[in-house]
Amino acid sequence: MRRVIKECCFKREKTGAAVVLLCIIYLISGCSTQPPRAVVPVESRKSAPAATVPSPSSKATSPSVNKDSVELLPSAARLLQESRIALADGQISVAASKAERALRISPKSPEVYSTIAAVRLQEKKYAQAEQMLMKAMSLAGPNAPVRHKLWLQVAEVRHRAGDRAGAEDARKKAAAEKW
Repeated sequence: MRRVIKECCFKREKTGAAVVLLCIIYLISGCSTQPPRAVVPVESRKSAPAATVPSPSSKATSPSVNKDSVELLPSAARLLQESRIALADGQISVAASKAERALRISPKSPEVYSTIAAVRLQEKKYAQAEQMLMKAMSLAGPNAPVRHKLWLQVAEVRHRAGDRAGAEDARKKAAAEKW
């Protein structure tokens, strides 16, 4: 009987020592360094570059594309679409979250700022909404169709904020955008 107990204790000591040894090896392997690998986002692995200049014919069909700003990445476009759907369903916090995630992905897209402005408008944060639209305007550059749309949104924000004269001024600026 003692022999069996001694064998079990001896095996337990071996097993315990093996577990401790494995833990030490695991911890040490975590400390080893490897040369850093460049992480390439899925969107940039495609053959087409992320920033493109639209052709004159695409300018007429897609007013949200700006030759001076970075094209809206597909993942950001999906998030904006989900944001607009959530906003239409009255889920303002979900819409805000999705739009802000899109902003982190495509921070130079006027469309992202325009969507955030729509969320801020629903939240009745008129000053922030107008600020987002002005940022979108600066990113839109000379793209008249986008600027026209943005000025109309500014007019809506100012109208809801009670600034009738400012809204009228924004409508005039929208009308002045030639394309």
